[in-house]
Amino acid sequence: MGPHRGSSDCGRPLNELLVDLQTRLRTLVDNIPPRVFFKDRHSAFVFVNKTFASDLGMTPEELVGKNDFDFFPPELAAKYRADDQRIMARGKTEKLEEANQVGGERRIVEVVKSPVVRDDGEVIGLMGMFTDITYRRRTEEALERERDLLRVLLESVPDRVYFKDSQSRFVRCSNEFAKIVGKQSPIELLGKTDFDLFTEEHARPAYEDEKRIMETGEPIIGKVEKETWADGRVSWVTTTKMPHRDKEGKIVGTFGISRDITSLKRAEEELRRSQTFLNSVIENLPIMVFIKDPQLRFVLINKVGEELTGYPREVFLGKSDSDFYPPDIAAAYSARDREALEGGKLVDIPEEPLETRDKGTRVLHTQKIPIPDDQGRPQYLVGISEDITERKEAEERLRRFAGRLEQNNRELQDFAYVASHDLQEPLRKVQAFGDRLKTRCAEALSDEGRDYLQRMQEAARRMQILIEDLLSYSRVTTRANPFVSVDLNETVRHVLSDLELTTEEMQAEITVEPLPTVDADATQMRQLLQNLIGNALKFRRKDLQPQVKIWSQTITDPKEVKVAKLPLRDFSISPQNPFCLLYVEDNGIGFDEKYVDKIFVVFQRLHGRGVYEGTGVGLAICRKIALRHGGEITALSQPGQGATFVVLLPIRQTKSMTGFWERTARASASGE
Repeated sequence: MGPHRGSSDCGRPLNELLVDLQTRLRTLVDNIPPRVFFKDRHSAFVFVNKTFASDLGMTPEELVGKNDFDFFPPELAAKYRADDQRIMARGKTEKLEEANQVGGERRIVEVVKSPVVRDDGEVIGLMGMFTDITYRRRTEEALERERDLLRVLLESVPDRVYFKDSQSRFVRCSNEFAKIVGKQSPIELLGKTDFDLFTEEHARPAYEDEKRIMETGEPIIGKVEKETWADGRVSWVTTTKMPHRDKEGKIVGTFGISRDITSLKRAEEELRRSQTFLNSVIENLPIMVFIKDPQLRFVLINKVGEELTGYPREVFLGKSDSDFYPPDIAAAYSARDREALEGGKLVDIPEEPLETRDKGTRVLHTQKIPIPDDQGRPQYLVGISEDITERKEAEERLRRFAGRLEQNNRELQDFAYVASHDLQEPLRKVQAFGDRLKTRCAEALSDEGRDYLQRMQEAARRMQILIEDLLSYSRVTTRANPFVSVDLNETVRHVLSDLELTTEEMQAEITVEPLPTVDADATQMRQLLQNLIGNALKFRRKDLQPQVKIWSQTITDPKEVKVAKLPLRDFSISPQNPFCLLYVEDNGIGFDEKYVDKIFVVFQRLHGRGVYEGTGVGLAICRKIALRHGGEITALSQPGQGATFVVLLPIRQTKSMTGFWERTARASASGE
């Protein structure tokens, strides 16, 4: 299409037309936005438009004859010249993107440089035109950064992020989502829906939610959902879904984020089960349990509390003690509550009266425990109250019984005094006059009379022995000595020295292994061992040489030893409180173990007086000594196979026990 000429151009000279055309072209070039320039063969400017010149704060005429080194840093100017020379040398147009700085501001430009060629093909210069694309590049970079952020988000976020179209088909999702559904890449989910991943139970409600969002534009925030997967898994998520709009604001789909809270739901379920268990424990405890808030109002009371107070728990909730009890009693309860809350520690109330609706006044043992919050401030007060009314009544009955028992003991002491003085005095006279009668009048008596006299003296002797044994039995406690350190090896040596003639006559063999040192009454230990060794010699077999073995065993755990009829678990045996087992073995006549309890009772004998001498008190004394020392005694035996007597004794006595027996000994001494 040729240039348009007005009618006024007809007939004008050609040179005028050319000048006019150049003027118009110059005006056009000066006012277009791109920067336009021409350079000669040496890269010197021969023409620039006004837009180019204004960037440098100059006029086009001022730029003619100058080059890039006059305006730009040397390294940048050198680059521009190298580009110019290369393009002119090659004779081809190049499109470049460059960065420069004008007026202190860095900018990015898109430059098109073309060689200027004469008709004969010689390159005589260069024409260039560049456009400032700084804003476009910054916009593109910002958009790229946004894309990168979205990509990093979708690749790294631990939550499930997804975008769906208007048909609820996935168009993009995070790596985590793809991983959870078992896909190698999010691309594998494109075009799929929840129905491809989940059961109808979850997929249908999720689809309906998304449909409603697209219809109403209303988002769903933080919805807790139960996911049932096609492979049978069950998980829990909290989901937020929003409408996805295009540039015109039209809803074209949805996007959402789902966070897995399965572990949290399991923890909540475990907490719920624990709470249910705790409530069940509190509800079924045989004691009253109540909880109060910092204002001392009841927030919980268990079934026993209802039964004890006579009020239903609903009445208690939100109320305080002043709503149920007289002012002075309520004030006392509240004072102890505040003591626990403000002091931050348990308050123990050994005895506390409680006025009930239908059970009268009860006595409680109450403990009040403060429960602080995370900052250590009082949050709740837990109270535990045990009804000890029956126990207190039993203690009172026991106290009265102990009083009567003490009176009986005093009477027993009086009896011992009578036995040791009043009864023995006439008995000694009977024995004395019997001896005189036998000495002075024996010839005057008939044979029958002398037989009667012999029987009378023998009965008096047995009576004397019986009284002395009874006194020994009673003196185990009435004349007890304080506990001291007793070497049982030394005690056995003294006993064997006393029995030396007896053992020689019987030709008995007695073996003693090392024995421990214990806290004990030295006199009673000697009496204990003398009775046991004496019995071992007395109840010997006629056809065997008597053999007696004395040995011991230290124990720190009841499980270490099992001895029939000896309940070791009933004793506080431990490494800190060791006991010893003292054994006295013999090869005598033995006995049937069904009588093992009988032989330790006063006056109980397994053999007639004509076979073996004795009063049936010796083993009863042994048991009383063992009990007095906090121990026990038993025996193991079979008829004709000997017997083993086992004595359990603590190696160390506690101070409280020692003090008790010292007081007993002093009281007994002052009473006799």
